[in-house]
Amino acid sequence: MTVGLAGAGVAAYGEDTTDQSQSATTAAQDATAAAEGVDAPQYAKRISKNDDGTYTLSMDVTGKSSESTEQQVVPLDIALVLDVSGSMDESIGGGSSTTRLQALKQAVTSFLSQVEDQNQRINDNTKKVQVALIKYAGDNSNTIGNQRYCSGVIGPITGTCYYGEWCNYSQTVHSLAWEPGQLQQERDYVEALQAGGATRADFGLLHAVAQLNDENLGRRPGAQKLTIFYSDGSPTSSSEFDTTVADAAITAARQLKAGTSQVISIGAMSGANPDGTDNANKFMNYVSSNYPDAQSMSEPGARGEGTYYYAVSASTDLQTIFDKIISMVTSGTAYQDVTMTDTLSDYVEFSQPVVQNFGAELVIRDKDGHRVDPSAVGLAGYTITAQLGSKTISISFPQGYALKDGYTYSLEYKIVPSAKAYEEYAANVNAGKNGYGENPSVGADDTGVSSAGQQGFLSNERATIDYRPRVNGEPQVLVEGKYPHPVIQVDTTQFANLSIHKAWIATNPERDKVIVDVTCKDAAGGECTGYRGIDISKSSNWTSTVLIPKADADRTYTVTEHALSGFRTDYTNREITIPADTAVEYRSTVTNYPVAINFNLNQIRVGKTVQGTDTNQDFTFTLSPDPDNAEGVTNADGTPFTNATLTLGDHFTNGTQVTGAFADTSITLPTPEAGQEATYTFNIAENAPSPSAGWAADTDAPTVTVTVGAPTAEGTIPTTVTYHYAADDADGTAANKNLAAFTNHWIAVSQLPLTGEGGATPLLWLVIGGGLGVLALLTAGGVAIWRTRRLI
Repeated sequence: MTVGLAGAGVAAYGEDTTDQSQSATTAAQDATAAAEGVDAPQYAKRISKNDDGTYTLSMDVTGKSSESTEQQVVPLDIALVLDVSGSMDESIGGGSSTTRLQALKQAVTSFLSQVEDQNQRINDNTKKVQVALIKYAGDNSNTIGNQRYCSGVIGPITGTCYYGEWCNYSQTVHSLAWEPGQLQQERDYVEALQAGGATRADFGLLHAVAQLNDENLGRRPGAQKLTIFYSDGSPTSSSEFDTTVADAAITAARQLKAGTSQVISIGAMSGANPDGTDNANKFMNYVSSNYPDAQSMSEPGARGEGTYYYAVSASTDLQTIFDKIISMVTSGTAYQDVTMTDTLSDYVEFSQPVVQNFGAELVIRDKDGHRVDPSAVGLAGYTITAQLGSKTISISFPQGYALKDGYTYSLEYKIVPSAKAYEEYAANVNAGKNGYGENPSVGADDTGVSSAGQQGFLSNERATIDYRPRVNGEPQVLVEGKYPHPVIQVDTTQFANLSIHKAWIATNPERDKVIVDVTCKDAAGGECTGYRGIDISKSSNWTSTVLIPKADADRTYTVTEHALSGFRTDYTNREITIPADTAVEYRSTVTNYPVAINFNLNQIRVGKTVQGTDTNQDFTFTLSPDPDNAEGVTNADGTPFTNATLTLGDHFTNGTQVTGAFADTSITLPTPEAGQEATYTFNIAENAPSPSAGWAADTDAPTVTVTVGAPTAEGTIPTTVTYHYAADDADGTAANKNLAAFTNHWIAVSQLPLTGEGGATPLLWLVIGGGLGVLALLTAGGVAIWRTRRLI
């Protein structure tokens, strides 16, 4: 069963009802229990991703109130319609000398005092409880006041009422008011009330219609309305139940109900009983909101929900009933003095830092999620405070303002990931880790689709809600609650991608990875954030992609490989300049090639020609490095290369060149720095023929140059061999440009001199030519050596 303002709350807001059958003692016990353990309001912190790359962050709190009328957010106008007929001077019964009017005065005075106490807790004057005081008994009067008239004749001298009685006018004693002085005046008027007259309930209710439905008389648009109708008897114009008066009163009550006022009737007559079937009890039911569509005594309509007719009895006195009514204004729990504060983490920043309050706004939604204006929840003002330095934003509601039940208040503002978020994410990924760290934060439950259970960076360092529970109208100690932590993800489209490719030339690397650093310089040459220790591995096909956050200034990134023993390094697009606000693809290549390569001596060729005779004699040649250009030239075992020999033998035909190459043996030659070439010079000389008799040996020594070139795009290190002859070397012809050519001449006997040098005779030369050689020459003694001459 629902009564009075609880019913108003249900009609307006769908709130929980209050069982009015419980006694005042039970209500007090419930209030005590509520004060000892008040549930917290529902609050959450959520984040949602927007199409423009920003996130909307919101701190929410949902009102949770069991205060029946929620007086703190919706104004309340009350009309007290009091019976001051002559029967009010009768005793309340039970042997008590207290009259009904005295009991009514006591209950109403207490009620007005409690309204005044409640108003002191409401800061907004437009939301305070207003009360109008109306009395009814006899004739109607539209004058505001507490006047009476004589139903007989007034004595001209004494002022005594003869042949009748003093009767109360049915009139508004005091119009709607909330000011303490006005409510005190109403209490004074109550104390001054006197009994006298009939029971024109219709006149009293018509005055209530005027007070609650007429804005000119103080009624406030949007205010909840309550009519408390007290009667100690049947509606009359004289002394008997008057159906005409009853029907007029029911019609007036119907106007009040149509104007959204709840009507509570209190019956103090003998036999008062909400379940009674006599006319008086029917009337009290029909006037009340128990019958919301009642038109007359004969057309009451259907019984509605709730209980709106109370009967004064021995077990339920008038004071208890009025205490119940005032408890509907102040009972239950609510939450006031709310402040929500958020301090952003270093991983986010406000997306509108130059806009007032960073663009933050208060958004209020009803139970169905529809956005409503603050006025719909009685919120006249609030304060949003924003501090850029501390990255803190907060909202505070007026002191004393309590959240409206079921409505969600959200402070909403847009944020974006900060530069630190992008830099840290990039650093983690570039180091081969999870972008959000080795132990990433995970969004708390109910923090939004992109956050709850998802990895990311924490959006806030600290977020709190301060609120003060209000129990039965009494503010409690301020409580602090902590919001859960949402997380935010970086936008991967805001990274430039630097793809670093690893190439190997002239080698098959045994290592599994190399390491590079990517350093950064700004346009002024200052250092900016770079990335070190980046692995490029065989498992990733020798490619690694470096994430570089988009920045608001130009930056130049330089790729540098950690030194590799035994290798030289070459770069393609080593320096990458990324313009401001750019996030595109870039590519750099790091090439390694050996510091030395193998060179096979079989690439060096020699040509041998004999002139003057055929011969089967062997001829031997020696290859030796140029002493001035031999640094780093080694044998395969790493020892310095000194020489190599080549023997050309078998059959030589007169005038026909025989060619050959040095043995299939490798030596190592240092490679040049990138973009350069290295040259290595070797000398080739013919060893003295053996036997040498009859030969004029070729003593020229052609040089061989081996050139080691820079690495090619095809992945090779080219080598070339060139031959060089002295200017007077007859073998330096075009035909011999690809080898080192030597020519030996046979000296025939007919060409020997008749008288040789040193006294040698032709016979002696013949002996030498015949092969006696050195022995014969030495035997001759003092014979000079024939110098080599060229045949013409």
